[in-house]
Amino acid sequence: MCFLKIEIVNNCLKELEMTNKAKKQIDYSIFENKIWLTVRDTAHYLSRSENAIYLLIYRKLLKSYKLGSRIYLKRIDIDDLLERSTLLQGGY
Repeated sequence: MCFLKIEIVNNCLKELEMTNKAKKQIDYSIFENKIWLTVRDTAHYLSRSENAIYLLIYRKLLKSYKLGSRIYLKRIDIDDLLERSTLLQGGY
């Protein structure tokens, strides 16, 4: 009886671990057709925090556009930043 309960708990833990792994995988295809990204989208796209994106904007490494109270960034500018940083830093 006790062995059966342990087996059930182990199976539940395995299922939970599998769903957590699935959630961590980012579907980048949602960004293919977008030209403008919000700060949240950009953070998701770069796998960084929103504060990190605000810091890049503050340091003028990313050009941002404001419409009302929202801040938008062009995806091509973000991709250019990635390419430049790889070239300058000699990324792996």
